[in-house]
Amino acid sequence: MSGPKSKYIKIEEPRILKNRLLLSKISYSGNIEKYFQQKVFRAEYDRDIQNVSASILQIPVFSNIITVAWAAGADIYVKELDRSYLESLNKIKLVMKRWYHKLSFSTNIHVEDLVSNKFSNRGYGLLFSGGIDSTASYIKHRNEKPNLIMIWGADILLAEEEFWRKVQKQIRGLCKGGACGDKLYQNEFA
Repeated sequence: MSGPKSKYIKIEEPRILKNRLLLSKISYSGNIEKYFQQKVFRAEYDRDIQNVSASILQIPVFSNIITVAWAAGADIYVKELDRSYLESLNKIKLVMKRWYHKLSFSTNIHVEDLVSNKFSNRGYGLLFSGGIDSTASYIKHRNEKPNLIMIWGADILLAEEEFWRKVQKQIRGLCKGGACGDKLYQNEFA
């Protein structure tokens, strides 16, 4: 991995605690520090993630920082990343550049080991905030019974624990009767 340019974000190798809690430390150059409140990303899952490839475990934190990197023109450094995910990001970047043509998008992604993962699971996931866009996506795909993925700290501040519990309860109610996949994933930027 070559040395970082003046604007950069580095994602450390993920750590797993208690078989289900993912911690990813990030570091960044001082000139983009204002875009971050924390240096640790946390994601808790309802199943053991010990045997999940680091190239997959990096996706949640990467997804949280990529738009900041694109907007600020910061390079991202990561040891491992899934090849399909990176290819998808490049497609998303092309669309985002058309929508937000005033942003930098000069980000280079530096990956030491690009991994081609194979999956046997046929389930679907849906990023879900409970807002109008994610609800519309859910309605459009409800017959596929997507597993809903919520991020605490994106729309709901980490300090708002009571409100977070209410939102979780409301979304679990939405999923009763098999209207969603059998999982509700919750990530947080801590």
